[in-house]
Amino acid sequence: MKQAANPDPQDTGAAGASHPSWLQRQLARLRGLFQRDVIVAQVGEGAENVAVGKNIFQLNVGGHNITPYLLALIGVTLVVVGFLSWPLVEPLLYPARMESGFNIAVADVGLLRRDGSMAQSDFGNAISQSMFATIDTAYAEALATDAPIAQQVLVWHDSLGRARGKN
Repeated sequence: MKQAANPDPQDTGAAGASHPSWLQRQLARLRGLFQRDVIVAQVGEGAENVAVGKNIFQLNVGGHNITPYLLALIGVTLVVVGFLSWPLVEPLLYPARMESGFNIAVADVGLLRRDGSMAQSDFGNAISQSMFATIDTAYAEALATDAPIAQQVLVWHDSLGRARGKN
């Protein structure tokens, strides 16, 4: 009576030996992530400013490593520049808010194309400018008569831009 040979689960056969399966390739990749390089150096007596390893950045001036001080100076400079430039960058990142009792914003009037998209037109710009001029004139007249509501009115128009845009 013949005994059946127990198949070896690790044996993938002749074809599998030359071409590992997808799972075997992934496991090999994962094992490679945890392997580290071994770096060995022999440093003699009296050696100074010796760096052994990979990706080491050092600045030595007069036998002193100034790298931490240089990195701290760069970091502080970036923070100071960030704080000083924030007032210039902030209006570009966040739109201005109308914070008055009665806010009027006159936007540009667009042209609706046949495909449903919007386009800018000279006629729409003229309408928008005319609406803004009428409202702005009425606001100026109310402000001249010291009307109580006039102090709480804020009128903006797209053409005035971020810097001027408010009155």
